Amino acid sequence: MRQRKATTGLASQLDLTSRITDSVALYLPANVSDSTSTTYNASNTGMAGYLALSGGSVLEKIRTHDFEGAADEFMGMGGTVLYDMIRKAGIGAFGAATGGQGVQANFDKAFGQTMNPFIEVAFDSMGVRSFNYTFDFRPRNAPETAEVQAIIQLFRFHMVPELKGTNHRYMTLPSTFDIHYMYQTDRNTTRENSFYHKIATCVLEDCTVDYTPDGVKSFDSGAPTHTNMTLRFKETEMLTKEKIQQGF
Repeated sequence: MRQRKATTGLASQLDLTSRITDSVALYLPANVSDSTSTTYNASNTGMAGYLALSGGSVLEKIRTHDFEGAADEFMGMGGTVLYDMIRKAGIGAFGAATGGQGVQANFDKAFGQTMNPFIEVAFDSMGVRSFNYTFDFRPRNAPETAEVQAIIQLFRFHMVPELKGTNHRYMTLPSTFDIHYMYQTDRNTTRENSFYHKIATCVLEDCTVDYTPDGVKSFDSGAPTHTNMTLRFKETEMLTKEKIQQGF
């Protein structure tokens, strides 16, 4: 019943979910990892990059709303800027007149130089973390077989939607999952392990069950003697510095 309180997004403002009592305790599988990724975009800044590098004071004056001073400095650089504009326009016109392809590249090759694109890398977005777990079940008797079946059924049941209404025009959203890494301090007490990262509320993207990892082997009842279940969860919240400080 330990619920992760949402700190960002709609879930942090509106309580649109219902808590359920279903829960399952599983052993900690191997290869538990936390992969955090960010997305950066590289773009050609061209003349703006040139101004930032060789005329940084121009941009500083624009930033401080000194547009008159920025205009004066820019005009002082006018020779270089005008030359580049004419050069680019001239090469484009030559290529259009001759119908040639790759005129710019050939001119650059002939003169042994090319325009600096002034590539800048800018932050775009945070990747949303995914978590993969593979559980290996080897029941020894009928009660353990029934427990394994119930565990698999629980995950498969809650990851899918439910038809809503008599005409099934709509569907309810699938359940979400709260994952906790726990450890046992004694026979009757468990605590959350602070040495592992916390995980925000997740959705279950994939549940893959292999009933015959060692080939077809069954008990007399027909139940498999060995089953593998692989789960792939995805967090519903983006990581921020604040959440990292909270242990996520």
